[in-house]
Amino acid sequence: MRRVLVTRPAPDAQHWVQQLQARGIVASALPLIDIARADHAALNQARRDAATPGHYRALMFVSGNAVQFFFSPGVPLAPATRAWAPGPGTARSLQAAGVPAAQIDGPPPDAAQFDSEALWPVVRAQLQAGDRVLIVRGSQGDSAGALAAAGQGREWLADQLRQAGAHIEF
Repeated sequence: MRRVLVTRPAPDAQHWVQQLQARGIVASALPLIDIARADHAALNQARRDAATPGHYRALMFVSGNAVQFFFSPGVPLAPATRAWAPGPGTARSLQAAGVPAAQIDGPPPDAAQFDSEALWPVVRAQLQAGDRVLIVRGSQGDSAGALAAAGQGREWLADQLRQAGAHIEF
């Protein structure tokens, strides 16, 4: 018998456990990551900038958790700013946060994969040299809960954006 341990953060893990169990796979949650909101000056400034028309060409959200922790009540996305989602779960989170579907870009529903590599062909034509793009992702905290200066995660999409002449913020 196959057994799967789901190590996603607690809110996500239970969903995956249920999906796997529905397919006859014995699954248990063992969350190894804790995700918490980081309310600090840089995040609050990024929220204000995202609401300012023309400040960003796009915001790329690496996950539904990134969406959840970026948006708070009353934090809009400027109408012409694009919201990029690497997959359908992130796109659903964006819509739940109040971003209109017409403002969201992501791989097609029948894409072979859902990641930065699948997102890039969809969004690269939107960019012009000098555009600003904010990549919303988490940072590791230290034992006191302070955020590390640099974000975590793969740099592939940021490299593509830089090569296209965009200015990247995290």
